Amino acid sequence: MSKLAVWQGIAVLFIGLVLGYAGARVEYTVVGSDAPAAIVKDAPAPSQPQPQAPSLSADEMEELLIDEDAPMKGDSDAPLTIVEFSDYQCPFCDRYTADTLPQITSKYIDTGKVKYYFRDYPLGFHPQAKPAAIAASCAGAQGKYWEMHDLLFAKQGEWSGSAEVDQLLATYAADLGLNIEDFEKCSADSSIADEIDEDFAAGAKLGVSGTPSFFINGVKIVGAQPYATFEAAIEKALEN
Repeated sequence: MSKLAVWQGIAVLFIGLVLGYAGARVEYTVVGSDAPAAIVKDAPAPSQPQPQAPSLSADEMEELLIDEDAPMKGDSDAPLTIVEFSDYQCPFCDRYTADTLPQITSKYIDTGKVKYYFRDYPLGFHPQAKPAAIAASCAGAQGKYWEMHDLLFAKQGEWSGSAEVDQLLATYAADLGLNIEDFEKCSADSSIADEIDEDFAAGAKLGVSGTPSFFINGVKIVGAQPYATFEAAIEKALEN
């Protein structure tokens, strides 16, 4: 076989691998009402059922989206609402939190234009996402939800996949100055896990099938989209 044929074969194999990976990670949908956009999400386990896009009235959608007990940042009287469904173990959620959320916070949340809700959507193939969500909720019980939220994503590479996840979560709680006895008691409370399950159920009814997923005044955006995508959707919603 000639050297040219060998290199051609390698090139074909490489292209096939790239396309196969992209197919597992990218799908296309409509963001808002008219613009197709790439959706990047974790590839679900083959056996995991995916919820179908629901047909909901505006009132039904609002009831499912807004949980007044969910963590919220921003002015409660802000004209625009964003609801994020997220998974603490999801690398794309981490990327969004690091790259895009700070820009949304600076331009829209801190200026009183947006109130921002965080809802838990721990995917079944991320076994440590739910314990992390419980840790965040229990930090919230001591007034430090967003501090734990930020810390969990910043240290995702440390606790995700670790057999010592419980000890690491307790360490983060201590680092934040939480009362560890209260934190551990809260973490063992089944009602906290039930609240996370309720978030997941609401997201499933809304047609959430990948993380992160967002609803901007009810308009759905899925994936770790670039900031410009969110900016355009927010500005459009503010005009209405």
